Amino acid sequence: MKAANGAGGGPLPMSGGTIYFGGFGQTLNTFGGVLVVRDTTPVEGLKTVVFQVQIGEAWTYDFYNRQLPTLSYNGGSQRLDAATAVITDRYDNGTVQMPSGPERLYNNTHLLQWDLRGIQEPIAEFAIEFAGVQHAQVYAMALDQSDVFTPVPQACYANCDGSTAAPALNVADFGCFLQRYASGNPYANCDHSTAPPVLNVADFGCFLQRYAQGCP
Repeated sequence: MKAANGAGGGPLPMSGGTIYFGGFGQTLNTFGGVLVVRDTTPVEGLKTVVFQVQIGEAWTYDFYNRQLPTLSYNGGSQRLDAATAVITDRYDNGTVQMPSGPERLYNNTHLLQWDLRGIQEPIAEFAIEFAGVQHAQVYAMALDQSDVFTPVPQACYANCDGSTAAPALNVADFGCFLQRYASGNPYANCDHSTAPPVLNVADFGCFLQRYAQGCP
């Protein structure tokens, strides 16, 4: 459901069940509004929530300020970050002209899992909230939950472009990583550093190591 409009527009339901972050902005990373997925009857003894969302980029952004969805519970404003957040699939949606030159656009499938085992009070309801940029579009969402925490399988990080044809790891993944790095995408923070600048030369070494390790 829509929780807030954006700058000169807001989330709009479209044919086919998609949601478009409408507006007239022509600059990248323009606030497009907020969506909330809420469950008021979660499973008893809730220990984990897994949320998947497929969202198309606009000017290389999908979430506003690249802020991933957060979870709150029992009417609070905790805004918990997911314990696991990966892009499990992406497909090429053309190119866009950026200040650094043409860059690829992707439709991304994000998977997020919250570990709620440390919460002592019973969870009677929860809400997942995220903001999109103008002209981004949500194509699908899925929500799973359980009273048992089991970590979701990790995607292969080095397969940046999400290709499935063999070999899944190839030179295109290097180009994909460079584009993500140049656009400031959190994916490029391979070593998960937190001190600024979070994207730095160490991420290139990290990516090379992950590439050399291959995919399962």
